[in-house]
Amino acid sequence: MVVAQGPGWGWMRIYSPWRDDSPLGYGDDVFDTQQAAADDLRSSLPTDALPGELDGLHAQMPKLLRGKGGDGPLVLYYTNEGLMWAWPIYRVAVGEDSRRVGSAFFEAWRSTVLADQRRFHTLAGARGASIFPQRQR
Repeated sequence: MVVAQGPGWGWMRIYSPWRDDSPLGYGDDVFDTQQAAADDLRSSLPTDALPGELDGLHAQMPKLLRGKGGDGPLVLYYTNEGLMWAWPIYRVAVGEDSRRVGSAFFEAWRSTVLADQRRFHTLAGARGASIFPQRQR
């Protein structure tokens, strides 16, 4: 397997992002711009979900991504009927491994949210899509 390296932008997907053993998935490329990474992420969203699981996500995502995150790293978060997904979009520096950077970026976001119980419970109980511009360490 070829590992995608920076410079550029990568993305990943996390199902059940609050579990310690959440399965992680990664985009296969590093892109020149945040928008190109977001477009690739959008094209890879699940289309085989059960009825109602992803209601509105495909329609909401372009609007959410347009202008919300500027050109910085972000996390797209979606929940519906207790099912939760997170899709971070993050910068990858020159020569860096996109998967390593993505895992570290996601873990930093997850730790920040879990440290604030009110924010965590608000997210865990929400329904629909949200976007979180995020600083990247």
